[in-house]
Amino acid sequence: MTDILEILRGFGEIEWCGIPNITDRTFHPEMQKFPPVIVVRYVVRTDELANKIRQAVDSFDGKVKWSFDSSRRNWVISPSEVKDRNDVTRLSISNPEYGTSAFLDLPKLAEHLKNTISLT
Repeated sequence: MTDILEILRGFGEIEWCGIPNITDRTFHPEMQKFPPVIVVRYVVRTDELANKIRQAVDSFDGKVKWSFDSSRRNWVISPSEVKDRNDVTRLSISNPEYGTSAFLDLPKLAEHLKNTISLT
């Protein structure tokens, strides 16, 4: 499940990264109802890299629509229905299938990022 973090590491040196529902490379199946939020902090953040990640995320055709936010120090890739932490909890209760669908998208999203983003 953390393949997406490995792909993101390939785009530059990372100071910190994580997916709150996944710890120590261990996926907790009961957490699947919580939509995943991928957080990454690159040592060097460039507009070029942000734009490439944004374009790749925007062009991904998954079970759910995904979004990318690079407006802060930590860049975030998340299902577009997730605007803040409260949305993660709200969706896990009101629509747990959404979280499951988003989790199922992660490997495909990782592969899409890998195949779409060129840093040359």
